[in-house]
Amino acid sequence: RFTITPRFATRDIPSNQMPQAAADAVLGITNSNEEGDIMIFVAGVADIDNAERAILAKNLGNLRIIKLHANSDESEKEEAGKDPTPGHRRVFIATNFAETGLTVPGLKFVINTGEEYEITVDPVSGLEYIRKIKQAKAGCTQREGRVGRRSHGMVINLFTEADYIARPDYPKAEIQRTDLTDLVLKMKKRGIQNFADFQVLSSPLDERRMAFANESLQKLGATNPDGISSKKIGRGNTHPLAIKY
Repeated sequence: RFTITPRFATRDIPSNQMPQAAADAVLGITNSNEEGDIMIFVAGVADIDNAERAILAKNLGNLRIIKLHANSDESEKEEAGKDPTPGHRRVFIATNFAETGLTVPGLKFVINTGEEYEITVDPVSGLEYIRKIKQAKAGCTQREGRVGRRSHGMVINLFTEADYIARPDYPKAEIQRTDLTDLVLKMKKRGIQNFADFQVLSSPLDERRMAFANESLQKLGATNPDGISSKKIGRGNTHPLAIKY
């Protein structure tokens, strides 16, 4: 079994300084003369572009930057499965897209910003939005697991060890942070009228979100004031819930 050596930042790094911190870490690896490809994990596509600009500004020479996210070119995704080219170091800049199910030959370094995006719902307006958050420990472990598969590896975390220890073990379940309107409607169409009593793995015990979901359905005519699914909705398969957005 190969060893993975973790390193942590000595100070808290603000989110807007992560691209520069990632570029500095790449510079440190290059100056160490250690061989091996690098994978940098960031939150989103804009963060990939910012990290790329910061790295290119270092003028490090024989580096090839490859972007990995859901909408990457197929050629870039295929590059991740290829053997490295001698004399050239590949730097993959990736989102959570590359966290699992990916083995990159020649990968020896992971630089983790410890950030990701999640969809959550505003409890007042009921509207969903995307926000950048600190990644839970489980996600950090997933990113760390990209190295140590074929050789010894190193993980450079751009956050302190104290920060890591304070993070939750797992991310908040989606059902506990997103809009429940569509889900409640689907349950009602299946004859489950009192969704609050339905047993789920991660209970969405947020009364404001439940109230908003039921209120939205009534305003759209999907349910009657008693919360019972209407005949109009019961006969159909879909409903234009997007109207409320």
